[in-house]
This record gives sequence, structure tokens and C-alpha cells, in this order.
Amino acid sequence: MKKELVEIVSEKNLIFDGRIDNYKVDGKKPEYIVFPENVKQISKIIELAAKEDSKIIPWGSGTKICIGNIPTKIDIVLSLENINKIIEFNPGDLTVYVEAGIKLSDLNQILFKEGLFLPVDPPFSDSCTIGGIVNTDSNGPLRQKYGKIKEMITGMKIMLADGSVVNTGAKVVKNASGYNISRLYVGSMGTIGVVTEIGLKLQPIPETIKNAILTFESISDFIDFTDSVRNSFLIPSYIEYISPSFLKYLSNEYVDEATGNHHLCLLGFDGFSETVDWQIEQVKSLCEKYKSIISSEKGDFFLDQVRNFRSLFENSVIFKINIVIPEFENVLKKIKKITLEYEPVFISHFRSGIIYVIFKLPENLDDEGVVDELTNRIEKTAVDSGGSYMVENIPLKFKERISVWGSMENNLEIMKKIKQQFDPNNIFNPGRFVGGI
Repeated sequence: MKKELVEIVSEKNLIFDGRIDNYKVDGKKPEYIVFPENVKQISKIIELAAKEDSKIIPWGSGTKICIGNIPTKIDIVLSLENINKIIEFNPGDLTVYVEAGIKLSDLNQILFKEGLFLPVDPPFSDSCTIGGIVNTDSNGPLRQKYGKIKEMITGMKIMLADGSVVNTGAKVVKNASGYNISRLYVGSMGTIGVVTEIGLKLQPIPETIKNAILTFESISDFIDFTDSVRNSFLIPSYIEYISPSFLKYLSNEYVDEATGNHHLCLLGFDGFSETVDWQIEQVKSLCEKYKSIISSEKGDFFLDQVRNFRSLFENSVIFKINIVIPEFENVLKKIKKITLEYEPVFISHFRSGIIYVIFKLPENLDDEGVVDELTNRIEKTAVDSGGSYMVENIPLKFKERISVWGSMENNLEIMKKIKQQFDPNNIFNPGRFVGGI
């Protein structure tokens, strides 16, 4: 197989030596790392893999490679590092068509020159790729105002399991013809095809961007305040909840008596300067009855910590829970009772109904039963509250014992049929998705 891969991508774009260790997925080592330089080469690699019954894992920049079950097998890591060009940019139409391997930060640098940006802010925004964002459906705080990445996609080019090409959507903002196949691939974890090109809708850069940190003595006060915001004329870009326990992991330079032991709300606004300033003043008025302390000096620091909190919790179990907002306080109270000697940390994209629950584990913990019980009880809490659950990060020795996606019984048969239709030989990311798909 090595000979055929060299013929496709040349020896300089093929790794088969010790550098492979840098591309392990959940401890499993691939046979080859390939770096195709165009879509035709990707198609040939997939055709070869299909003929040899080899398994492929697509790779953007690797920032979210820990998400998903442990793969059953890896033969080829298909890096999109060189598939990183802007194919078509139409500033007047607020659209851009790019290759999937382009980094979000590199794309925005080019868009900024035309006064535009792609309004997504996922974890590791400085290094993650557009393809990685799409395949993992990764979004950040700005989701509240600008929506999810799937709502910004106008079209795609996808390589299927037999090497054939499918084009979905179009390169224009409005396209109402046929099924929206593009959305099937958002969050699909690269299990039903390799997304190689993506069309995106853009937004003008706001004239002003401001945020503030607000302190509350209780979760109830925080929720009461957010209800006041929702019933007002305010249009926040994001409303983030930060638990007091999270502050223990931050530098003392940013955590003082005013913020320590308080529930924090990170509130952001963008738009025209006068409108943003007016909204900040309205926030101050709404906060008066809570004796809340408002700080704008630390807002950018806390925003960065919220976006990239995973870097603080490497040896941890990180749960992602989606709930209906009225259940927010109830869910947090239930989870706090699941102590197991470890204090939970909470971060929430509040108005999006997303809660991240983090348990920092001691490095020498070997009791699998503790983690098993923890995951079972968190899942039950989420499901009983009408929500959903997944384990986004967990030490490998415990990951081998669980399904990170939970039970997902309701939709599993449908997803299995989709996988069978698009990837009948299970070439792409085998075992990593829901139900071991």
C-alpha cells in the first residue's frame, strides 16, 4: 500500500516513520499519514482504501480529535493540512467558498481586510480548521447571536466512500432547491464522507465590541437577571455562566475578593458604538437590585478562558449537556449532589442551553467504578431533565469502558441506516460515532 500512496501524493507527503506517534487517536497508531494537495488525490486515496479495506480518519489540525469513541481500527490518517485555499470570495454577497483545511484564524485575517468575519468562536480558534468545526459541530459563545455553524453553510463538496464526489447546496446565500444535504454532514464526525470544500455566509465586523463580568451571590439571582435581559430590548452576543469552582483554576491576578466565591455572568454586546454603550448602561440598571459588581477590565480574559477552558482540565472528565433553559438550576443542583469527593465545575453557554460539567480527577485514580458511576449519574440527570448528554473528554483508561455518546437509543437505527447507505464498508472513522458507528 505504501507504494500506491507514494504514487498518489509523493513521498514528501507521506509519513510512515516515528512521526506517526504525533497522530495517535486515543492511543491507536495509524500505518500512514497522508497529506494530499488537491481533491483528486483525496479521491484516489479513498478509492485505494476501499480496495484494500483500509480505515481512514480525516484530520484537520487535531484540536478536537479526542471527541468520540475509541476507533476500532486506523490505517490511514488523512490530513487536510494542504487543502487550505480560498476558492472564491465575494465580499459584496457576504460569501466565501473555502477548502476544509483552512484555519479559522487564517480565514478571518483575510476577511478582516474587507471588513467581514465568520462569526463562530469555537475552542482553539487560533488553530482549528473550518472542516474540523463543521465535522464536530463546534460552536462557542457567539452562537447565541449569530447561530451555529450549520446555519452559515451555503454548500459543500464531499468525497464519498467510493471516491466519488457530491456537491451540495450552492455558493449563494439563498438556495431553496432540494434537500439540505449539507446539514447531514455537520456534526457527523467524518463518518459518512470527507468534507473537502465549504461555502459560508459572512457578517460585517461590528463597529464596537464590549463585554462585562457580573457577580451574583446565587444561581437564582443569575437566572432572574437573565430573565430580565430576555424581557428587555437588549440583544447580547452571549450570556455565559461561570461557577465559583471554576475560579480556583485561574490566576489570582484575575480572581479577587470581588469575584471569588461568586457566580459569574459574562455578558457581551457588539454593533454600533452608541447602541452598545446604551446596552451596557441598561445592564448596570438591571443589576442594581442584586448588589452585583460589574467589571469590564477582566471581560476579555474571562471570555478567552471560557472558550478554551479545556486547556485547564487535561486529566479530567468533561461532560457536555444540552437542556431546556428552565431546567438549568435544577440540573446544577442535582449534579452538585453527585460529589464522589470531586467538586464539579460548571461553564454554560446559557441561552443556548449548553452546560459543560467538569470533574478534575487525581492523576493516580485507578478506580474505574468511580468514573462509571459518575458517567451513569450525569447521563441520568441530563435525560431525566429532558436533555441529552455526551462525554467530550475523559482519560483513555476510563474511555475504554464507556460510550461517550450515551445510549441514544431513539435515533440509533436511523443513524445506522445512514451510515450503511453512505459508507457501507465502514471506511471512515470506524466505531467513533454514536452506537459504535
